[in-house]
Amino acid sequence: MLNNSMGYFGIGNLGKTPKQGTIALYAKLNSKEAMMDAFTTGPLTGCNGVVNAIRFEFSPWEISDTGFNVCIGGEGSNCENSGNTYTFLQPSQVHLNTWYHFVFSWNIDANNAKGYVNGKEVFNFTTTLWPPNFSNVFVGVGFDTLRKWNGGVGP
Repeated sequence: MLNNSMGYFGIGNLGKTPKQGTIALYAKLNSKEAMMDAFTTGPLTGCNGVVNAIRFEFSPWEISDTGFNVCIGGEGSNCENSGNTYTFLQPSQVHLNTWYHFVFSWNIDANNAKGYVNGKEVFNFTTTLWPPNFSNVFVGVGFDTLRKWNGGVGP
């Protein structure tokens, strides 16, 4: 468990994206003042590379108005065409120092993405955009090294 401000660690390359899978984590925020990422399956290259990853992030009202999200960037995604973003919770629904259980499940053959918060389904979408690999998995950061998670993250 990562339960300190602004720390992160790498897990490494987990290979090809599974056809079906689930990523689940507990997360809490200490602050809502900046865009920050709790988890990523892809590289920390920001706009200097291809954004092909599954990433859990928080975006405050001032930046994008989307809250706690999962972002899916597939083959060819970049900062101009960054993929799909699905919202778990709006910024006003996220309370500081409160643990939430986030689950993202996918089925590539069915082109399906589902999200859950504390056991309740909050989205169910069709998508054809998937990262080819889990090339550089990190906990406590994502997109680039500036988007460090300010809070706790755990399995």
